[in-house]
Amino acid sequence: MIKINRLVPFFIFSVSAVLLIGCSNKTIEVESPKNLNIKNPPIVKNGNQEFRIIPFYSQILDYIESVSEIEQHEKMEEHYYQKVVEPFQLDTLGKVEGYWIKDHFAFATPKDIKTLEEFVFSLINNQDEINIIIEQALIKSSNTLPGVNKRVYLFPPNPDNMDGINLMGGVSGVAVSKDAFIIRIDPSSFNEDLLEYSVAHEYNHTIYMESGNVNWKNTLLDSIILEGKADTFAKCLYPNINIPWIEPLSNQKEEEVWEHLKENLMSKDRTIKGDYFENPNKGIPRWTNYKIGYQIVNSFLEKNPTTPVRDWTVLSAEEILSNSKYGDRIPK
Repeated sequence: MIKINRLVPFFIFSVSAVLLIGCSNKTIEVESPKNLNIKNPPIVKNGNQEFRIIPFYSQILDYIESVSEIEQHEKMEEHYYQKVVEPFQLDTLGKVEGYWIKDHFAFATPKDIKTLEEFVFSLINNQDEINIIIEQALIKSSNTLPGVNKRVYLFPPNPDNMDGINLMGGVSGVAVSKDAFIIRIDPSSFNEDLLEYSVAHEYNHTIYMESGNVNWKNTLLDSIILEGKADTFAKCLYPNINIPWIEPLSNQKEEEVWEHLKENLMSKDRTIKGDYFENPNKGIPRWTNYKIGYQIVNSFLEKNPTTPVRDWTVLSAEEILSNSKYGDRIPK
């Protein structure tokens, strides 16, 4: 059996863990594959926009079936690419544009097949409730910032790497294009409020992509401001949710981080950009990129309070930084 917690948005945060306090629990029976009914929700319309929620559960189950008899796991990556990654790539970006998807960390091959199967079964059993939450978040986001039609692809988490998603309330997301993003949900612990918040966060990324200004070889500054915009947007829609990854650094730690940051703002090096998610060896705390990005964008809005949401969403990172209280730190 898998338990799904109904969680209130209160966090006790430490370096290594987030303690989520639950209101109530309900136990979900895990059905056999023969009894599963994977639903494709109807298209949701809001104004001129249409939203489709697309569960990728059948593809995951196809992968599980294809490798369940494999004693040696050397071909699991091949099966996962054929059954899951390639179909997603073709459905969203095509063979050429989606070349990067195969090597993206979000598509690492799951090896814990039993847990993966339990995740999928539980998500299917709760699909109606999950879909309603996502629909509400899409409509709320669209009312504030309308855009083109969107597709939301639902995946289970990778059971081999649960640390990140557990720290973020059982939900994570990846924006793929201007009209598509992924939401991963851990059915054993997901926070309903953070599911709504994450949908709004990824939705904002897609609106930025609509502007056509996306450079996939972006700088550290670009990536920091991109996350800052998405969290600022989501926090505006859900102001009462406590978000651990945007809690401010102490004044002393912020100054220490900026000493590193000023030298690397224009770097396109993936390793350097990864350092600002977390690198204890350099004294960079977890989620520094989110925390600093959120502080910069909010500082920009404090100085420019009448700027429309769409305008600051598509504004360049350099303009956001230079017109915030951190403007003197932009490289000359």
